[in-house]
Amino acid sequence: MTPSRKPILVAVLLIATAVAGIAVAQWWMEVRFHESTNNAYISGDITAFSPKVSGYVKEVLVSDNQLVQKGDVLVIIEDLEYAAKVERAQAAVTRAQAGLVNIEQRRLLQAALIDEAEAYTDAHQADLERTTKDLDRARQLVSDGWVSKQGEDYATTDELRARATLASSQAATSAAKQRLVVLDSEKHQLLAEVSQAEADLRLAKIDLRSTVMRAPTSGTVGNRRVRAGEYVRPGTRLLALVPLQSVWVVANFKETQLTHMRPGNIAEVTVDTFPSKPFRGVVDSISPASGAEFSLLPPENATGNFTKVVQRIPVKIVLPADNPLIGRLAPGMSVYVTVDTHSGDASAADSSRKAIKHNATKYNLSEIR
Repeated sequence: MTPSRKPILVAVLLIATAVAGIAVAQWWMEVRFHESTNNAYISGDITAFSPKVSGYVKEVLVSDNQLVQKGDVLVIIEDLEYAAKVERAQAAVTRAQAGLVNIEQRRLLQAALIDEAEAYTDAHQADLERTTKDLDRARQLVSDGWVSKQGEDYATTDELRARATLASSQAATSAAKQRLVVLDSEKHQLLAEVSQAEADLRLAKIDLRSTVMRAPTSGTVGNRRVRAGEYVRPGTRLLALVPLQSVWVVANFKETQLTHMRPGNIAEVTVDTFPSKPFRGVVDSISPASGAEFSLLPPENATGNFTKVVQRIPVKIVLPADNPLIGRLAPGMSVYVTVDTHSGDASAADSSRKAIKHNATKYNLSEIR
């Protein structure tokens, strides 16, 4: 080696050593705390839209991939049958109410008849008292010899007739009061019938309103299957509503990557559709079980041919509300996620995680370092 090249070689070695030292220092201070995965996707609350009533579809007012607002009419089902059911239920209510009015009038009439019967009873009671006194006087006069035995017989007959008339009047009064009790029972029954008829009317009106199907939430129409003229039943999936304004990321990390990961950690997200526009999110929560445990057929490892496989644990990452890509991120898009396990306030996130909704407004990303 010539003397002129020795300083150059020393300089190169010093530079290489410095670069390696910087790389090692960066790895030691930052990179070793980063966990990454490309097994991640955009997710959202996809609402399956189904009818509450059966019938033929009269009109479909939305098309594929159309943006709709909450309350917009999406599908109209033929309502002639349900309108007729409302009219029938209304007639039943009117009939039951008329029966209730009729029974009330009969009660008033029966109450008047009871008053009349009681007045007759009072009069007959007075007649009995009079005839009893007349009989006592007749007996006294017969014993004194002033009146013949025939006069006593006439008085006795009048007293017996008055007593029988009073008994008949009292029985009639008791029967009238008993009929009032029966009318009260019929009134309670009619009140129940009115309540049932009114409930049937409300249900019929609900079914009629349900023929006009409105969007339960704002979103974009997808997977539209319904067509005009098609017969649909409750539970038939007509279309799906995807709220693009409320999406998040589900990243499936290996179980070995979760050692230091906590809610509140900062995540850098890169969507495959927009590779040049990475953005930040926040770890919201970590699944309580691996994805395999929630599958249709969970693995059964109590067998002789067990092979250990590193499990994947879903991690939910919420996005800031001011993300410029909100509205363009669709559920199912692939993303690449890197989580800084030394960032964020994990203890604060743990205490408030139950109050976190599907957005990142609970976190101030500029303050989490």
